[in-house]
Amino acid sequence: MDILLLSDVLKENKKIRNRIWEMLCEADEEFYPPLSVRDSDNVIFLDKQELVPNGKPYVFFEEVMNQFIIVAIEEDNVIGFLSFEKNYINEDLLNNDFKATWYVNALIVDPKHRRKGIANKLYGFLEKIAVGNTPDIFTRTWISNNSHIELVLQRGYQLVITLLNHRGKDKHTVYYRMLIEDQ
Repeated sequence: MDILLLSDVLKENKKIRNRIWEMLCEADEEFYPPLSVRDSDNVIFLDKQELVPNGKPYVFFEEVMNQFIIVAIEEDNVIGFLSFEKNYINEDLLNNDFKATWYVNALIVDPKHRRKGIANKLYGFLEKIAVGNTPDIFTRTWISNNSHIELVLQRGYQLVITLLNHRGKDKHTVYYRMLIEDQ
């Protein structure tokens, strides 16, 4: 398996784009709220709690394709990816005195390849390229996304923000942060 940061040329590769699209569609309802009900202002989740997916995650896909993407490739097939933004800031971070940062927007591993350490390797690659380029990395998720929370905690991320009922009743949004030290 190879882990690599996609260049702009590779992002335009039809096979890679199609595979990322397929993975987003397959994982749509694994997210809360689903990817297909999110728009470009996906910070505001509460107003989406009653929405039912009725299409595909077109807007979210375009966002991902405009971000930096790290892929896990096995036998010429994308089996997982992590998308992130550089110089990311939003109201939640500002309100908690954080500055622009690197931010993990999406992490998806093909269901047939889960629990094999692929997500861990994607994060490891991101953290390696972050050294010397950003003081920290943030990610956010919902409070019951146990597999993602377990992964980031094992990697040394710290819980820094909890937004109570942000995604609906008892659906808190949680932000995790890793400090990146120059090595």
